[in-house]
Amino acid sequence: MRMHRTVAIIVLNWNGADDTITCVQSLQRLTYPTIRIYIVDNHSSGDDVLRFREQFGDTVTIVENSNNEGYAGGNNRGLSYARNEQDYDYYWILNNDTRVMPDALSAMVTVAETGHCGLVGSHINYWESEDTYCEIGGRYNKWTGIDRLHHNRLQTEQLDYISGCSLLISRKAYQETKGFDKRFFLYNEEVDLCLRAQQQGIRLGRAFDSRVEHHSAKTTGYFSNTYFYYFLRNKILLFKKHSRWYHYPSFILAYLFYYCAGMTLRYTLKNKKFPVHLLYRVAHDVFHQRWSKQRV
Repeated sequence: MRMHRTVAIIVLNWNGADDTITCVQSLQRLTYPTIRIYIVDNHSSGDDVLRFREQFGDTVTIVENSNNEGYAGGNNRGLSYARNEQDYDYYWILNNDTRVMPDALSAMVTVAETGHCGLVGSHINYWESEDTYCEIGGRYNKWTGIDRLHHNRLQTEQLDYISGCSLLISRKAYQETKGFDKRFFLYNEEVDLCLRAQQQGIRLGRAFDSRVEHHSAKTTGYFSNTYFYYFLRNKILLFKKHSRWYHYPSFILAYLFYYCAGMTLRYTLKNKKFPVHLLYRVAHDVFHQRWSKQRV
């Protein structure tokens, strides 16, 4: 194996300068030598970009988006920018609310090279505790549209997707998949990317020795209208892209009872006001094929 493949690290920021600075500081302690860090600012409303320049100078590349392009579009912008600067061997897409261990990237590149994998994931723990957020990724059920993250190593023998929290993608895999489908904007874009990659014969890899710590759902929160809308809408988009007509009856039942009723129960248990109007909004936008960013 030829050592020290070149890696562009893409960190997407939106009004999260404190987290992003902590993340990049941990990246600067990586043992892997041939890297370049790209902070992609998704049109933050504050002084985030100024703080990055003051903190890091020219040791990182800052890409400023003129609009908030979401997780999918923002990361696509970073991937495209990095590729235009240099033909990197790998691109590491990393959530800004993470901290990485010094050998996290080395472990991922080793798995990618030795296993001939186009997409590789990390072992992710919660930032606040030793509990596991996910062991690399999870499974997607085409009959129900339900995707589940794996929380222990025994479950990862079968893997449909890698968590977008920490995802290494090879140059070849990026060229063949064209990156994320920006219609998702937020949520489920990494599931779609991995499913499309596997359809093209690209293998998924598991780097259990790559350790990343993650704040879960800090950007929007589990009870925000943004989360509610994009989560429910994108489950339908993902299903439409990867399932067949005979999957529809079971999916409709699962969607109504597992997702819609399940989220209703979650709001009730937390004494939150349930956003009934957004159920109508999801149905309306799906019917009219309104994807990408929408005003919520």
